[in-house]
Order: sequence, then C-alpha cells, then structure tokens
Amino acid sequence: MPSDGCAHGAGVAPVGGFFQELAKTLAERWLSLLALPGAFFIAAMWIALTLGQSQSWNYALLTRRADEAVTAIADQPAGTQVLLAVALLVTAVGAASPSRRSPG
Repeated sequence: MPSDGCAHGAGVAPVGGFFQELAKTLAERWLSLLALPGAFFIAAMWIALTLGQSQSWNYALLTRRADEAVTAIADQPAGTQVLLAVALLVTAVGAASPSRRSPG
C-alpha cells in the first residue's frame, strides 16, 4: 500500500479533545443556568408544602420531615432511586426553563 504521508488517526485526537471540551463547557453552563436554579425552586416548593404557612419557621418539623423523606427514598430499590433522581432533575430543568408559549 502506498503511504500518503499521513498516519491514520493523526488528526483525530485534537478534534476529539475539542468536542470533549465543548461538551464539558455545555454541561457546566446547562447545570448553572437550568438545573441548579430549578433544584432550588423545587426545594423551596417542597419546604413550603411540607411546613405550610402556620409552621413556616419550625426548623424541627422541617428536619423531621426531611429525615422521613430521605429514609423513605433510601428504603427503595436502586432502580427506583435512579428513576426518582432523573425525574427530579427533569422537573428541576423544566421549572427553570423559560416558557416557550407564544404571547396572545
């Protein structure tokens, strides 16, 4: 076979590295712009629904309910825990995403 002077795969590493860095940057931006604010919003909603208006400053009740929720989740099989985590992440992103409805 005649050699064309190029080693096979010689240019692949820089391009692969570029796409890896691009994916990393996009994941960081996605996390900071959507997932974290949505997770904070969902946490605030859970606290509001758990405590209600009359017990809004009851830290003991909040910690007790949080312990109960964590225990209930920990008692579930691993597959259920993964599905719950994915559902929570999707909900967090949906809560933080801007509305795509057209005005009017």
